[in-house]
Amino acid sequence: MEKESEEKREKVQRKKSVDENLSRIVITKEADMAVTEILDVVNQGFEAGNAKRFEVASHMILWFKEHAPTDAIQSLRRHLASGLSMLDAVAKKAKSSGELPPEIQAALAQYFF
Repeated sequence: MEKESEEKREKVQRKKSVDENLSRIVITKEADMAVTEILDVVNQGFEAGNAKRFEVASHMILWFKEHAPTDAIQSLRRHLASGLSMLDAVAKKAKSSGELPPEIQAALAQYFF
């Protein structure tokens, strides 16, 4: 009986240790399918182990952090850019400098007149 209790405590402790090193994120269904496809490619013919979804996703994120080229970062920024945020940033810069970039001035003139 005491041996079972000790085994349960050890199991709980191991799970707690693993859980402390994990975090959750939410991704799109499309990204989820991509992780599944990449996982399948990694595991196909891989006899030295068996990759898990979270391991593949974690590796990809950490690899991107260390190796992402500047154009990939720019592409990500373009994908995530918000028109209102861009307009707000231009307005803040214009207020601090006292000048509006000519192309923005022209776009505003076209919009209003």
